[in-house]
Amino acid sequence: MYRVLIVDDEPLERKAMRKVITERVKELRLIGEATNGEEALEITKAENPDLILMDIKMPKVDGLEATKKIIDSYPGTKIVIITAYNEFNYAQQAIKYGAVDYLLKPVKPDKIVDIFMELITEIEEERLYNQLLSHCYNDSEESIEFHQEFFDREKKLYELVKKGNIQEVESFIDRSLSLIRRKKDYSLVKLKIRIIEYLVSLSRTINQEAEINICHFYFEELLSEATELNTVLQFVNWVKNKLKEVIKKIEDAYDEIDDDVVKSAINYIQKNFNQDLTLEEVAKEVHLNSSYLSHIFKEETGSGFNDYLTEIRLDKAQELLRNSNQNITTIANQVGYKNANYFSQVFKKEFNLTPTEYRKKNN
Repeated sequence: MYRVLIVDDEPLERKAMRKVITERVKELRLIGEATNGEEALEITKAENPDLILMDIKMPKVDGLEATKKIIDSYPGTKIVIITAYNEFNYAQQAIKYGAVDYLLKPVKPDKIVDIFMELITEIEEERLYNQLLSHCYNDSEESIEFHQEFFDREKKLYELVKKGNIQEVESFIDRSLSLIRRKKDYSLVKLKIRIIEYLVSLSRTINQEAEINICHFYFEELLSEATELNTVLQFVNWVKNKLKEVIKKIEDAYDEIDDDVVKSAINYIQKNFNQDLTLEEVAKEVHLNSSYLSHIFKEETGSGFNDYLTEIRLDKAQELLRNSNQNITTIANQVGYKNANYFSQVFKKEFNLTPTEYRKKNN
C-alpha cells in the first residue's frame, strides 16, 4: 500500500478526491487531509506519505511553498499539484520546485486514477532499483566467487561474441544460465546483478582489446533497464538482445577499421605501383598480416591484390603508349615490370594486343 495525503482548503474538493482514492485505487491508503500548506508539512513530517495531492491557493502556507519545503526535506515524495487553468504559471513554478505533475480544475476522477497508477508504477520501479543496488554493493565476496567459478565460461562467451555467431551466443547463454541456476540458489534479482556485472566487464574487455571505444555498458543503466523484467525468460531474452547489440557494434567498428585500412593500402599501391611491390610490403605498411589484408582487400574492392596491382600498372602503360615515344622496355620499367618480355605477355593477355600493336592502333 502506498500512502497518500490530500491537501486542499475546500471541503468539497477534499471529499471528491477522498472518494476517488478510497474507492478506485486499491493500492493507496489515505493517511490524512490537510487544509493548508502548514498542516501538510506537519503531516508529512509525521507520516512520510508517498504521494501528495496539493492545491496551490491556500491560507497560511500555500501549495508552492509547501511543495518546495517538502521536496527539500523528502525528495522521494511524489507531489501532484491541483490548479485552476488561469493559475497555470503557478503549476509551472511547482514543477520547478520538484512536483512531478499537475491536474487542472475541475479535476476528472479518471484523470486522478490514471496519474496515481503511473506514479505507483514509478515508485515500484524506484524501490526495486534501490533493492538491486543494495544487493549488489552488500555482497561483493559472493560476486567475486561467482565470477571466479564461471570465469572459463565467461572467456568462452567473449570469444563467441567476437566471432559474431548470434546462434552460438544464444545457445551458450541458455546453457550457462541453466547451469548457474542449477548450481546456485539465485533469486532473479541476484541473477540479474551477476550477469549485468559480466556485461559491463565484457564491454571493457572488448574496448581494451580493440584499443578503440566500441561499446560501453554502464552498471546503473543496465540495472535500471532490467528492473522492468519480471521473469527469468524476459531477462534471458534481454541479455541475448544486449549481446546482439555488442556483436553489431563490433562488426560495424571492424568494418570501419577494415575500410580505412584498405583505403590506406590502395593509396600506397597507387603511389608505389612502379616499384617491385609485394602484398607483404603493403601489409607491413598498414600494420596487418598479409593473409588478413588479402582477405579484406578482396572483400572491399572485389579484386585480389595482384589483379589490382596489374590493373593499375596496365592502365598507366596504356597512357604512356598513347602519349609518349618511349620504347617498350622503358615503359615496362616505369610501370613496375623489370622484364619487358613478361610485361608484353601480361599486356597481350589483358588486351589481346602486344604493346606495339596497341600503340599503332591508338596513334
